Amino acid sequence: MGDINGDGGLDTLIGSRDTDIIELNGGAGWLFYSTPTSIAAADLTLTPDGANDRLGEELSYAGDINDDGFDDLLIGARFDDAGSTDAGTLYLLYGPLGSGSMVGADATFTGDSSSDNGGCSAGGVDVDGDGGLDLVMGLRGNDDAASGAGAVLLFLGGSI
Repeated sequence: MGDINGDGGLDTLIGSRDTDIIELNGGAGWLFYSTPTSIAAADLTLTPDGANDRLGEELSYAGDINDDGFDDLLIGARFDDAGSTDAGTLYLLYGPLGSGSMVGADATFTGDSSSDNGGCSAGGVDVDGDGGLDLVMGLRGNDDAASGAGAVLLFLGGSI
């Protein structure tokens, strides 16, 4: 993943979109600051804010989006209903993480139409060549261009 907690070692993030540990089919993610041995040994459990969100289907290292010296991560919940039914949400969590709850995410990016499935893919990359990281987010079911065509949203670093 990167170094979320700043200890100099690479961290590991594992997700399961169908896990019921907090909510029915809410999904979850498990962050390990060392080599994973079992889910029970996770240093932090990332939890959804609703049932059927499917959090953890998309997990991505974002780099250091906020330029504070700690790597950040992205975690998607493509069936989250915050914007509309199954519009999906992508959560940005700045490292080091204090909480695993998506309610406390540092930034959220939500699809605005039913079945957009936002957060199905994501990443941090310097798209505009300014040296800062930008964020890209996939919307698998977006219909703006054509039925089910999907879309990719770009958020430039200064706008995050």
